[in-house]
Amino acid sequence: MNIDNRQQFFYLDAGKTIDSLEGEIVSVHFSQWGTYGKVKVENEIYNYKLKNSEFAKSIIVGLDLIIKNGFCIRNKKGEIVVTEGKFGSANTAFKVDRYYCKKQNEEQTITGLVKSTYEKLDETGLRIELFLPPNKEIQCTITAQKTKETKKTLKVHQITKGSIIKIKGKETDTDFYVKSIEILPENHFWYIFLSARENQQEHVSILFQIMNNQMEIVDSFYESFKDILFNIGKDVSKTSLVALRDLLHSKIFNGELIFPYNILIPEHRIRKYFNQMIDFCREYIYENKNLNGPEGILLLIRNFYPEYKL
Repeated sequence: MNIDNRQQFFYLDAGKTIDSLEGEIVSVHFSQWGTYGKVKVENEIYNYKLKNSEFAKSIIVGLDLIIKNGFCIRNKKGEIVVTEGKFGSANTAFKVDRYYCKKQNEEQTITGLVKSTYEKLDETGLRIELFLPPNKEIQCTITAQKTKETKKTLKVHQITKGSIIKIKGKETDTDFYVKSIEILPENHFWYIFLSARENQQEHVSILFQIMNNQMEIVDSFYESFKDILFNIGKDVSKTSLVALRDLLHSKIFNGELIFPYNILIPEHRIRKYFNQMIDFCREYIYENKNLNGPEGILLLIRNFYPEYKL
């Protein structure tokens, strides 16, 4: 057994605490004792069981489950079960990189809604609407080559109009050649997202945890911007501080991507966006000694600093 495997085994040893665990939720079930299912951590599948009933709506297939200061037990079958325990916490997060990953001249991952399919000789074509960027469609080609094994392996016969699939392959100037396909289950996050596009109010409560995570990140920058205002002038009104918080949120949530697309913005992108905004403000202050008080910075951010864009 190599060192990494020994560390992972110790990390999830029954009766031991879990400092931190994060993995993709692959199944969800509910009972009077809590929420339970399977979570994929790297290449291993583990059971999870969560006691927090108020958190149940946030447990969605396809999201990441994050457990901190949790606990690890064994069930009656001898399988490892991870839980938040008495003193730990559980959270969910959306990791867009699981569904959209693009590296130049390398295999890509994309996810989308199948709009149409066709069969032509030894070729199957899929027309797919991507969720990111919004309103973009691409053509994908699956070539069977000499046998039908490729199509059988990719389960092409199970793909129908309205399916949501995650595919890996290579893009050319005119097409996207598929290497692997995963047909996502109907209780997956992307089906909830699709439904939220049609009826936003119905799904706000289900998607609130993702939104709340993002809002907390935005709020974490509030103090930095507040310090900038106070460094310009000591007289900063309560109205200006309220306006500052609202302004920071509007730059993310009222920009190019409106709900539900704004919940797809990765956390690291939000942090990068505001760090760049802070640098912009400080540079402007340094170069403009006659800045018209704290209100000047608010006007600068509101009118001259662009909203978040793809």
